[in-house]
Amino acid sequence: MPLIKIRNLTKSFHKNSNNTVVLDKIDLDIHEGELVAIVGSSGSGKSTLMNIISGLDSNWSGDYHLDSCDMQSYDNEQWAKIRSCYFGFIFQSYNLIPYLSCLENIKLPLLYFKCKKPHYSNTLVETINRLDIKEVSSNKPSELSGGQQQRVSIARALVSEPRILLADEPTGALDIRNSEEVINILKEINKDGTTVIIVTHDMSIAELCDRQVSISDGKVINGINEGSVVNDKINHNEIQGYNFPYRMKTVLLNLFFLYKNNKIKLFLSLIGVIVGIATIVLSLSVSESVEKQVISELSRMGNNTVQAASYGEQDGLLIEDTFNKLKTFNEIKYISPYLRAQKKIKRAFKKYDNSISNDASTILGVSHEFKNLIKLRLLIGRLMNQEEVELGQTVVVINEILNKQLFGTHDSIGNKLIIDNMVFTIIGIVKQSDARTPQPIAWIPYTTFIHRISNSNVINEFHFTAIESDLEKIIIDYLYKITKGSYTFWSDKEYVESLNRVKNLFSIFILSISFISLFVGGSGIMNIMLASVSERYSEIGLRRAIGASKKNILEQFLIESLFVTLLGGFLGVLLSVGTLIVMKNILIDFEIILSSYSIFVGVTFSLFTGLLFGLLPAIKASKLNPIEALSR
Repeated sequence: MPLIKIRNLTKSFHKNSNNTVVLDKIDLDIHEGELVAIVGSSGSGKSTLMNIISGLDSNWSGDYHLDSCDMQSYDNEQWAKIRSCYFGFIFQSYNLIPYLSCLENIKLPLLYFKCKKPHYSNTLVETINRLDIKEVSSNKPSELSGGQQQRVSIARALVSEPRILLADEPTGALDIRNSEEVINILKEINKDGTTVIIVTHDMSIAELCDRQVSISDGKVINGINEGSVVNDKINHNEIQGYNFPYRMKTVLLNLFFLYKNNKIKLFLSLIGVIVGIATIVLSLSVSESVEKQVISELSRMGNNTVQAASYGEQDGLLIEDTFNKLKTFNEIKYISPYLRAQKKIKRAFKKYDNSISNDASTILGVSHEFKNLIKLRLLIGRLMNQEEVELGQTVVVINEILNKQLFGTHDSIGNKLIIDNMVFTIIGIVKQSDARTPQPIAWIPYTTFIHRISNSNVINEFHFTAIESDLEKIIIDYLYKITKGSYTFWSDKEYVESLNRVKNLFSIFILSISFISLFVGGSGIMNIMLASVSERYSEIGLRRAIGASKKNILEQFLIESLFVTLLGGFLGVLLSVGTLIVMKNILIDFEIILSSYSIFVGVTFSLFTGLLFGLLPAIKASKLNPIEALSR
């Protein structure tokens, strides 16, 4: 059975209403181990026949069997596997990738190698030694002569130990001496059992082969089926995945080539990605920090505290007696007036040096339940009790700021303070958790405040907490009604919601800027990748010929795009870290934290940008016709 069996093969081109026949009902047998020359003038159809044999051209009619398999039903992916196992290619123009070394060019088929041959590393060394190119293996193709470049091309074709070697005008660009060397190498390869098919228009080259198949006007005119018998064949079940580590290395080399040819464009595009990712990370970090500040504020104010305040003289304000009735409401958990005044406070006795006073302190008239409505930490002493409030006693709780102003580091419990010409006894010192504006504060019973400080029984501000949050609105509606709308009510929830609205608007604004920046940067990268596809047409055609599938090409260009945007993402994260350090030094009272979540989101967006803007160039590259790409 022939290795290659072709019957009634026809290939034609349709353009408008014209039909051009390139191959007309060709019959051809090629056996394992033959050295065959396909001879014909330019335009005779010999190169088209070679493309069909290798599966680069699948648009034909007739019967074609390779190793007893009907190839008409094979799709592009299956043909890619077949080419990686069965075929090696030698081109007239060498088709070496300029930015890879000779060794890397030779190893290129191993990137898409899909057959189980674990000894390929030994084959690589043997091939290099056999073709006498060890000394130039680290050189770039541009540093070699034409003969040396063709030797590298032959080594690349042999490294995967193909069963069929296709040589398209292998001596067309060489002088006589180098041409003879190449033909001798091909004859030696054929003696080892490899089937060699040489496509040429030179009869002197064809006569050196065992058999000549002449093609003229799309027809085989002689040498159809004069071959030898078939040798061993490769098991189709041995097909497997391609070499991943080497693939990553070539991707990095491709990126270096991309950078070398597009330095300025790539840099400008990266700036867009860097700014976009940095802005995303910063906005998320600031947003998260604001959220923590909100939680801190909520902790400072208490648990679902509602504040009621009235400004100016209005009808319907609560007086002391009316307010006391509110304390009997079962729906209210805690309630306390919050009367305030600015007064000068001084020490009552010269125990330490002389009478010391401060300019102005905030005096707050509260009930014994105030400790449940705001967060206080008792440092020393105690807080006022219910009896002291009901009796209107002259006791006072001060914060650590006021204590430091009046007593320094000394213990002030039991000492006397003069407030508005009245003597108060200090019973406790507290620290107010997360106070927004630290200032000296003194808390006294609201009954004492009403009768001895303000001389008014009007409660113009109070705080309360409902038993259940669902009752909060009911209580507010009731109080609003009985006070004739004299009070303005706001709760912790409203405060938090207000802060969250501001935070969300800020985040939307910043993220909008970052998305615009990412779009600009991503568009620049897409343009660079599209230009890269155009610059690498021949390379893409070569990769398809040596076994790369459309999927492999798609993945290659997507990975290149992802690497670029990931670099931008990494630099963007570094920029955001530096910016946050500067912001921390400027905004001392506002803690900004760089969270792992914001970094994760930033990196994810950089990946998404690479996928989104790299997809079009990758699709364009994968859809290139390998025959047209090779001819460029």
